Amino acid sequence: MQIQTIAKAGKVFVERRAFRDSRNLDYFEQDVIDCICHLIPSDYYESMEYDDDTDSTRLRKLKFDVYRTRCNNSMRQTDDLYLKLRLSRGVWLFVGSFKQQ
Repeated sequence: MQIQTIAKAGKVFVERRAFRDSRNLDYFEQDVIDCICHLIPSDYYESMEYDDDTDSTRLRKLKFDVYRTRCNNSMRQTDDLYLKLRLSRGVWLFVGSFKQQ
């Protein structure tokens, strides 16, 4: 999966809410990357589109792929997680959500 290659390269940006939620679950940066790297095709749930808030015309849409998976943090705690991921120009991976299901 392309997202795993990008995550392994460290080109991951965790958005503010996802950062807060991941920390509240005791998932730190490497834990989030590890979780992304362990995604399998059957973890894919759906795609969602949102208006791009930075586009004043509201014509541009941002597409996020949603995954439901089970991951472990560095403290060996297992969680059923909901992740929203967005590829940007095939170079960066944005994490829009990282929370418990």
